[in-house]
Amino acid sequence: MKIKTIVLLTFTGFFLMVSCSIDNDKSDAYGNFEATEIIVSAQAAGELLRLDLEEGDRIEKDEVVGLIDTTDLWLKKKLLVSQKRSVASQLTSID
Repeated sequence: MKIKTIVLLTFTGFFLMVSCSIDNDKSDAYGNFEATEIIVSAQAAGELLRLDLEEGDRIEKDEVVGLIDTTDLWLKKKLLVSQKRSVASQLTSID
């Protein structure tokens, strides 16, 4: 009885040692992961000041998730408006 126990423990220990791999760099599973990639683009150009998103977050349509500094666009608009006024005033002086 004692010999059977010793042999059983020896075989169990041997199988445990053989089944455990010392090389931890090898993967134990392989496969392909599929994901749906969606590109979210801004409608205005400018410096990105804030982005409140993490990869994998779900967002709803028309939800605000970031903030873009549009100061340059606002200044360009003001410049164009003043140029338009200037051209318009010159047209009235032509008449």
